[in-house]
Amino acid sequence: MAVITNIQQCGIGRSLFEFTNGEVNQLIPENIGMLLEVPMENVFDSDEQLIRKKRIQLYSRLGVKVLKGVNYLLPLQNNGVKEEMFLMIKPPKNVDGSL
Repeated sequence: MAVITNIQQCGIGRSLFEFTNGEVNQLIPENIGMLLEVPMENVFDSDEQLIRKKRIQLYSRLGVKVLKGVNYLLPLQNNGVKEEMFLMIKPPKNVDGSL
């Protein structure tokens, strides 16, 4: 999911996430949670670094947890570079969230 830049910070991303999470929990009551691939903030571009940091903060506020000890690389992109990512999970409501 993504929200275009000029309408970010209006709660749309939060609403999209919460709606999707609610639908997953309703349609698949015994799910193990939503898994997210989230870019790490370890880039040289300071603007991109700030965007990534804010994204991670948003997910954290929404109850998404980083799967610690998991080294995850995004599959090769067009430039042939593998990007290190956080693998994060939003546990379902029936789980205490301790990962």
